[in-house]
Amino acid sequence: MAKGPLDKRIYEIRARLDDDRTFLLAISADATLVDLHLALLGASDWRGSYSGQERGAYHIELNGAIYTGGRGSRTRLRSALAIGTEFTSFAVNPSLFVDCIVENIYTVESRRHYPKVVEYLPNDDKKQEATWRAQGAVQRDYRRAEEEQQKQDFLPIFTEGFLTGLVAGPMLMPGQWIDKLLPEESERTLEGTQSSVTMLLGEYNRLAELMHSDPIDFADRLERFLRSDKRVLFAWNRGFLYSMTLAENQWRERRHDADLSRYLQIVGAVADIESTPAKQAWLNDEKFYSDLAHAQSLAVLGIADCWRRPARLVQQARREGRKVGPNEPCPCGSSKKYKRCCSPLRVLKD
Repeated sequence: MAKGPLDKRIYEIRARLDDDRTFLLAISADATLVDLHLALLGASDWRGSYSGQERGAYHIELNGAIYTGGRGSRTRLRSALAIGTEFTSFAVNPSLFVDCIVENIYTVESRRHYPKVVEYLPNDDKKQEATWRAQGAVQRDYRRAEEEQQKQDFLPIFTEGFLTGLVAGPMLMPGQWIDKLLPEESERTLEGTQSSVTMLLGEYNRLAELMHSDPIDFADRLERFLRSDKRVLFAWNRGFLYSMTLAENQWRERRHDADLSRYLQIVGAVADIESTPAKQAWLNDEKFYSDLAHAQSLAVLGIADCWRRPARLVQQARREGRKVGPNEPCPCGSSKKYKRCCSPLRVLKD
C-alpha cells in the first residue's frame, strides 16, 4: 500500500538537558518512541550503550504513561505526539534527563535525512555533529557494531570473572578451560597462542595465590573493582557464571548445600539485574550498588570456602595423628560415619 502524505510529517521537538543546553530535533512521524529516545540521547552526546537502551533500558514519561522495559518499541510518533505535547525522556546508566516539547509539525518530500538537529544552543556550531550522532543512534547496524565493540572492550573483565570462578569453584585442569578463552582456531598463531596461554595461567595463579593467602585483601580489591563501573560488575559476573558451565555436574551435585546456594543467590541477583532493564535503575542508588558489590566479593570467598572445606577437614583429621576408621564418627563433628563424610575414598552417597 502506498504511503499517504501524513507519513511524511516531521516533528520538531525542543529538548532541554539538565545542564541547560537545548537543541531542536526534527524527526519523522513514522519513527517510534524508542527511535525518538535514541535520537535524543545521540544528539545530547550521551555516553552509554544505545543498544542497551534499545533493549528496554529507556524511560519515557508521556501523556501520563511511562514507557520502559520494552513498551513503546513500536509506538509511532504520529499516534503519540501533537503540537504542545510535553514529555520526559531519560536514560538509566548514567542518569540523563531530557525535558521535551513538540514545537512544530510540517511535511517534507523525503524523510531520508531525518532525524537531524536544526538548532543547538548555546553553541550552534555543534548541530551538524549532533545530527550525525542522532542518526547513528537510530541505525540498527550502528547499534550492533557498538555492542560488539563493548564486548571487546570488556573482554579482559569477563576473563577476570571467568578465572575467579575457576579458582573459587571445583578443581578443573587447564586443558578443560583454557581453550574457551583463546581465539577461534582459524585465527590463532603458534606464537600468539603460547603468549595467551602463559598470560592466562599466570593470572589464574595470581588470583589463586591471593584468594587463598590473603582472602580479606582479595575481597577488598574485588569490591573496589566491581564498584568502579556497573558495566564492570555485569561483565565480571557473566565471566564467573560462564566458568560454572564447565563443571555443571559438580555444581548440580552440590545444589542442596545451603551455604553454597546462599552465596550463589548473590551471583544470580546480579545476572537478574543485568537482564531486567527496569531493575538496572536500582544501581543508581549508590548505597545499593555499593552493598551489592560488597556482597558479591564476600560471596566469592564463601563459594571458595564451600568447595575447599572438605579438603581442609581431611587434612585436619590427618594432623591428629591417628588413622580414623571408615565406620568411626567423622572428626568434622557431623555425626556421620567417616566413610560417608570426609573420607577421600568416599563412595556411598547420603
